[in-house]
Amino acid sequence: MTDSTLEKSHSDLKPLLEPKSIAVVGASPRPGSLGHYLYTNVRNAGFRGVLYPVNPNRRHIETVPAVPDLAHLPEPVDLAILLVPAPLVPEVARQGVEAGTVRSLMVLAGGFKESGPEGAQYEDELRQIAQAACVPLVGPNCVGIINTDPEVCMYGMFADRPMPHHGRVAFVSQSGALCMSILDAARSRGIGFSKFISIGNKADVNELDMLNYLAADPETGVILMYIEELSYGRRFVEVAREITVNRRKPIFALKSGRSPQGARAARSHTGSLAGSDAAYEAILGQSGIHRVNTIDEMFDYATGFEKQPLLAGPRIAVITNSGGPGIIATDALVSAGLQIAEFSEKTCAQLREFLPSHATISNPCDLTGDAAEEVFQRTLQVVLDDPNVDGAIVILTPVTPGADVPIAEATASVARASEKTTFFCFLGVSDFSEGLEVLEREGLPHFPFPENAVRALAQMPRYREMIELTEGKEVPTFDVDRDKVAKVIDEYLEGVERRLLSQHEAQEIFATYGLPVLQNRLARSAEEAAEAFRELGGVVAMKVMSRDVVHKSDIGGVILGVESAAAAVKAFEKINEALKAHLPDARFDGVVLEEMAGEGVEVIIGGSRDEKFGPLIMFGLGGRMVEVWKDVNFRLAPMWRVSAERMIRQIRSYRLLEGVRGAPPSDVKAAEDCILRMAQLMTDHPEIREFDINPLILYARGEGAAVADGRMALRR
Repeated sequence: MTDSTLEKSHSDLKPLLEPKSIAVVGASPRPGSLGHYLYTNVRNAGFRGVLYPVNPNRRHIETVPAVPDLAHLPEPVDLAILLVPAPLVPEVARQGVEAGTVRSLMVLAGGFKESGPEGAQYEDELRQIAQAACVPLVGPNCVGIINTDPEVCMYGMFADRPMPHHGRVAFVSQSGALCMSILDAARSRGIGFSKFISIGNKADVNELDMLNYLAADPETGVILMYIEELSYGRRFVEVAREITVNRRKPIFALKSGRSPQGARAARSHTGSLAGSDAAYEAILGQSGIHRVNTIDEMFDYATGFEKQPLLAGPRIAVITNSGGPGIIATDALVSAGLQIAEFSEKTCAQLREFLPSHATISNPCDLTGDAAEEVFQRTLQVVLDDPNVDGAIVILTPVTPGADVPIAEATASVARASEKTTFFCFLGVSDFSEGLEVLEREGLPHFPFPENAVRALAQMPRYREMIELTEGKEVPTFDVDRDKVAKVIDEYLEGVERRLLSQHEAQEIFATYGLPVLQNRLARSAEEAAEAFRELGGVVAMKVMSRDVVHKSDIGGVILGVESAAAAVKAFEKINEALKAHLPDARFDGVVLEEMAGEGVEVIIGGSRDEKFGPLIMFGLGGRMVEVWKDVNFRLAPMWRVSAERMIRQIRSYRLLEGVRGAPPSDVKAAEDCILRMAQLMTDHPEIREFDINPLILYARGEGAAVADGRMALRR
């Protein structure tokens, strides 16, 4: 991917995010008013450019001459911040745009589309004014933008809070109210920001524009996002992946709306599991974005990734002055998939030279409560020099009053000089406030509890694996007869808008795209069932075919192990009777006789078409277990080959596919091939709304797979 992928909706957002001149419309001299907070925030933060207060009812704003409107500015400004009632905003913006005195707009006022039809009309008018003039517009209904770059120092918010300190973390939020909480919480965690951006209703500039800007921003090393909904799907994946993979800037996102209440009603496993959140899970996963569950978790990642090199391996050393927290850290490390480093003999010998006899030489290394700063310093130095150690956590508990500052200073000097990842956990914020200030001043990450530190450490190897990936970043294209499938679909949809295809009807489509289908025959009578058995030979399975039946086995519509023509006749009659007993009004399309699949692991591959983002492919544990455990993953189609591999590896039950209790490993490569072929099928044929292949039987590694059942929903 080249930089052309990062083509912007706006050619330049610097006037908006790095302004050299600002006009505050609605500036007020009245203490306590939002207009007063906004104007004084911009002024008092140390803004390096020219600042104009705009208010038609005031001659001066705190001794500074006020301008009556944007049309009367003495010179054009890079940014006009509008804090006036919603009904006035379109006209105020029009004045500045038509006079050519504004290069970008930021509208903080609410009362737009979030408030109803009248507000939506104001927003549409505002958007048209800005876009017609190619003037970037942020908002409305946002709380503003902060740029802490010393060359800019813009505090473009009306919040009654101090300017956050400068850092390498950028935050982009669709919620204004959340921004205030984030500022407060970040300050308590010692997190600084490069940019702090509220985009509000996204009438014009959206999260994709901001990502485009932050991709090239030298002040930003880590990006945090709060997402309620995305304006793009495939495009977002491309841009975010450019940032996370190629530019090596990690992105951590908190996406609200996980609940299944937004799921569409559907007649398949895939449709019922593909709720409103599934598309976002797929988009974020394919973008290289790590989705977080809480703000606290997001801060953990920001703290670790901003201030330390990526962990080179999983082997971690724990250095502490108390055994309990060391054990807690050890448990957390093991649970997170990391390893407790085994110290070399040389390291153990060096530690014995200066540690007291009551200290623990092994890992976790308990220095005991009376350990002074020189003991912490020498221990950390020896441990980090050990080739068996990839990173370390230094834990300090409040045993000796006043010990935090010298210990922080001593260990900070070692951590700064090392290329290995070192995290700090000082348990007792009130007791260790001065020591934490030392760590912050030295640019070293500290965490409130060991579990927080471990969480950030555990994500580092996963991120390193992603950015160092060299293979599998291609979208496979299989040589298939696309026209044949298009013709089949047209025939099924002739004269109708929708059609649900049974397994037998969908089989030709599956087979044309290279799926490993089993030989079968459709019988519409008992006599045809006997004949079909003789044609197939061997042992067969028999299944009811009815577009009104979703789960065949629930109504007794599946009989396995049929071994003779006579048995096939009896099975046909039994299935027909079961259908009439359970669903007397259901259409009976016949019974399929199919060669029996061999033993293997049952998985599911499904597809659904999200109305906004397009085709989604699902993979997970199949059979009846898909409804019990819902252990599935989604990805957007088309997808990289490695995306298919990862969606298999990331299900919770992946160990079943690796082989347990003597069972052989499953042929996951066959599953990967099926996923990619069905992704191409969904991409090639938009009439396919949903499909389920459940189960797909995975045989032992190298022996392939078999489609044991499937169905498909078509719509023009």
